[in-house]
Amino acid sequence: KAMINLKKYQFMAPDQANPYDSLGEIQAYSGHYDEAIENLQKALALKPDFYESYGHLAVASEGKGDTAKAIEYYRRASQESINEGNRVEFLLRAFRVAAFSGDTAQAREIVKEAGALPHDKSHDEEWEIGREFGRGVLLFADGHIDEAARVLEAVKPKRDALYLKNAKGTSMKPYWAFWNLMMAKIRLAQGRTDEAIALEEQMANPPNPWGDFESRRWVYEGRAALAELVARKGDLERADKLLAENHKWNPNWAPTRTAELAVAQMHRERVQAASK
Repeated sequence: KAMINLKKYQFMAPDQANPYDSLGEIQAYSGHYDEAIENLQKALALKPDFYESYGHLAVASEGKGDTAKAIEYYRRASQESINEGNRVEFLLRAFRVAAFSGDTAQAREIVKEAGALPHDKSHDEEWEIGREFGRGVLLFADGHIDEAARVLEAVKPKRDALYLKNAKGTSMKPYWAFWNLMMAKIRLAQGRTDEAIALEEQMANPPNPWGDFESRRWVYEGRAALAELVARKGDLERADKLLAENHKWNPNWAPTRTAELAVAQMHRERVQAASK
């Protein structure tokens, strides 16, 4: 329904960037990547400094599996934004893609770029938490698993306290999806599979309602990672249900493809074993 109305908006205001950007955003997060890119490029043709369109182009590129383009667009979105919080957020997304795609050299560059950003001194605590978290992610990427665990375990209570302070007066509970994802990877590398499963369970069923598309993408990735872990423990039926839930929203999200392929392989192995 949103897409239908946005197409009407485009027809009524063909010289405005907003309807092209909004439609492109919905398409980027729901798996219609080529259409998203077309609409977002139209938005930028009308408003070349529309930083949100660069961010949505990054999402479409990430969804397609083009990590180099995703990093490029996230960094461009950060550069175009005049809002400190948005600049940091887009660099964090670029960092995540670089670190998870194995491009640790670029991940380190992004950390330096973020560190050089001017910021309000009242946010020093938040910046220090971000720096420590980035250090932990890079330690993991470099294979220093136990040291990465110590860094991330130490930074979590600080971030939870800051979260509670900022969420005072609301029903929101401390939750940090990126931390869950990293700690699940660490626990799995340490052979602590049940702890990894518990962390992914929380990602698949977050304690707070998601308020935007970017929050929902963490649910996709939590479900997919959880599906692979429960499949490895023999529960292929639950794995299939988790992946089917993802496919209702976005059947083509590249960051979850590895888990989906792993579950498919385990199905093949079960069939082969049954036929012997």
